[in-house]
Amino acid sequence: MSREKVQECFAVLAEEGAIVEDGTWTERYIDKILDPQQAAAAAVEAIGDDEVMAPHGIAMALAFIECVPRSAVAAALRKLWLEGGVFSEEPEQVANLFREALKAPEALMTPAEASALGELPEYVCIFRGQLHGDLPDQPSGMSWTLKEEVADWYAAPIPGQALRGRVLSALVPRHAVMALFLARAEVEVIVDPAVLQGLSVRSRPGRSDEFPPHLMAGKSLFF
Repeated sequence: MSREKVQECFAVLAEEGAIVEDGTWTERYIDKILDPQQAAAAAVEAIGDDEVMAPHGIAMALAFIECVPRSAVAAALRKLWLEGGVFSEEPEQVANLFREALKAPEALMTPAEASALGELPEYVCIFRGQLHGDLPDQPSGMSWTLKEEVADWYAAPIPGQALRGRVLSALVPRHAVMALFLARAEVEVIVDPAVLQGLSVRSRPGRSDEFPPHLMAGKSLFF
């Protein structure tokens, strides 16, 4: 795909309201994002730019444009995921975004995270906390953890409410774990929903009333 075609894609983003239509975002970032040496850093800066209205849409578009280095996709995804998640009405789009990002794993995970991922056993016990109101025995997202107590935090009652959610658990093959993040010491793992289908998922009531403090800052991490 030529630079001109990429400009056309970015113009569509502007028309759809993902970026300011009469701004300078495209001119400031297009060449940096297309440069393999600058792509990762440029993508992180680009999705955080003041002219960006829908950073999730930017990340999806970067993954769709074949000539954009995958390091740009991975770096953008990491930033968005750790700051609040990536949302789509079609969950498979998020899984595909991770698949594209994993073509440049060095931009998606730190060396410590990649090492921890590589050291996982053949089968991995994973846990997921879900709020009261979510389906009690079906995961509503791709984010799990290797720490059961962390899942309990995510199933704690929302402040002002009394009801706890559920903690799901499953034993999955190592290849089901797409990525691993160590932020906030939660040992978060991203699990491929396609592999999870058909596996046994257990469910129990949450045990914690300690709602994660970082969620009070307006960050929604239920993805």
